[in-house]
This record gives sequence, structure tokens and C-alpha cells, in this order.
Amino acid sequence: TDLAARLPQVILGGLAIAAMFLTGFYYKRNWFTGLAAAGLMAIEPWTLFPSRAVFQSNGAVLLLCLAMAAYFRSQKKGKYFILSLFLLGLSMLAYHNTRIFVPLLAVGMLVISAKSKIKWGWLVIVGVAAAIVLVPTSRSRSGWVGILNQGAIAYLEQSRNQSTLSPVLTKLIYN
Repeated sequence: TDLAARLPQVILGGLAIAAMFLTGFYYKRNWFTGLAAAGLMAIEPWTLFPSRAVFQSNGAVLLLCLAMAAYFRSQKKGKYFILSLFLLGLSMLAYHNTRIFVPLLAVGMLVISAKSKIKWGWLVIVGVAAAIVLVPTSRSRSGWVGILNQGAIAYLEQSRNQSTLSPVLTKLIYN
């Protein structure tokens, strides 16, 4: 039913707003900042509309907000940094677009937090575990949606060979 399909998305959207409150609160240690961040997230279209329909991105948005809240919390208590990296890893499994910017975000977080009280041994363990889990899943998906997957190459070769156009036009169209 519509309710069964949309209710989990509405719940994820509401939880993402609560997570954005935590992110804003832990960023400045200020209730007003948390409320402002949550209020803005509640009314902005890129969160409002997908949380009312069935989109995969809602889970990733929630995990990213929780990861950032844990990261800002780790500035006072270093043990939350590992939780932040774990949530970032989960967000990469939740939605394929996060595989593009989450590694950059994680590297930035590591560089910024290099002087804090983080135990680097744990970071190596988490990094190796994340690579073991994420590399095979991202490789399997990229084989099908990448710009040079085998199906696309075979289609282009077949189209070039069957074309009745001049060689210049054939190269222009099918390259």
C-alpha cells in the first residue's frame, strides 16, 4: 500500500531532521544553532520532497547527518570519531552517490582531526575493514553503471559496424 511504502521514508526524513539538530548542536554547542539547522533542513526541498516519496537517498541522508553529529561530538570525546567513520561507511552502502564524496569527506575529517586524541591504530583497523566491505560492492556496481561497461562497448561496436553512414559521421555519432 501507499502507507507501507511511504511511512518508512517519512520516519527516515524525521529522524534526519533530528540528526541535523544534533549536528548543529554539537558543531557550536548551542541550542539555537541546532534548532536553526533542523528547521532549515525541515523546509528545504532537497530533503522535504524525497522524504515524502520512496527514494533510496533518505537513508543515506540520515546516516550522513548522524556521522557528522558524531564527528562534531568527537571533538570533545575522541571515541565518537570511530562511530562517525562507521556511519560514513554505512552511508556508502545505503546509496551509490555517497561513494563519490564520502571518501573525500572522510579524508578531510582525518586531516582536520589529526591533532586530536584519536587512537590511530583503531583508524587503521576501521579503514581496512571498510575497504574489505566497500571495495567489492562498489566494483560490482561500477561494472554496470560506469561509462565504459561491457554492454555499452559491445553496443557501440555493433552500431559502428552496422552503420550505413559515412565513416566520419559514424565516428562522430558512435563515439
